[in-house]
Amino acid sequence: MENLKTQGIALPRLGLGTFRMQGDTCRAAVESALGLGYRHIDTAEMYGNEEAIGAAIAASGVARGDLHVTTKVWHENLAPDAIRKAFELVAEEVAARPYRPLSGATGRRAA
Repeated sequence: MENLKTQGIALPRLGLGTFRMQGDTCRAAVESALGLGYRHIDTAEMYGNEEAIGAAIAASGVARGDLHVTTKVWHENLAPDAIRKAFELVAEEVAARPYRPLSGATGRRAA
């Protein structure tokens, strides 16, 4: 799959969006996508599906270093302290450690 290179990261140009996916449906979609070769999964704090994505990643057997999980945080969590907490929470929920924020990002979702 072709990659886009930005800020020292090679990010797959094509990824699976998980908007409006929840629970077993989300998990099955992510597992299927990973099985088909997708290595970029996109979510957002407001989707509330990080746990299902994490379960799919764990079940897939794909090495964490081969995956890119992108997320968006809610506008209320854009302050430096809140954004770091938000990113760390998503990383924990999707078992995406270590996470690597792009330059300028300083955090994660407020709990």
